[in-house]
Amino acid sequence: MLGFEVSERTVLRWMRRAPRNPEPANRWATFLSNHREAIVAMAFFTVPTLTFGVFYCFFVIAHDRRRILHWEITRHPSSAWVTQQLREAFPYDSSRTI
Repeated sequence: MLGFEVSERTVLRWMRRAPRNPEPANRWATFLSNHREAIVAMAFFTVPTLTFGVFYCFFVIAHDRRRILHWEITRHPSSAWVTQQLREAFPYDSSRTI
């Protein structure tokens, strides 16, 4: 972006020289293993159809057992629809107290 031409070989040579500290990766792996029961992943993506339409998909998966918590598909998403999907994925009575 600054107008300098840098070859891939030069980048690889400097990458090999750079010191690598595995500590941040270890901390992140420890965090994930300690909290995996409480972590979920959510995705909101589109799927094109054969008739050139679009489906909007909402997907929630739990990290502890890689279990699907909730999924839903619609042709016309709205903020109210997304809010309702979050309510269904995380119902009030399913919360745990520690």
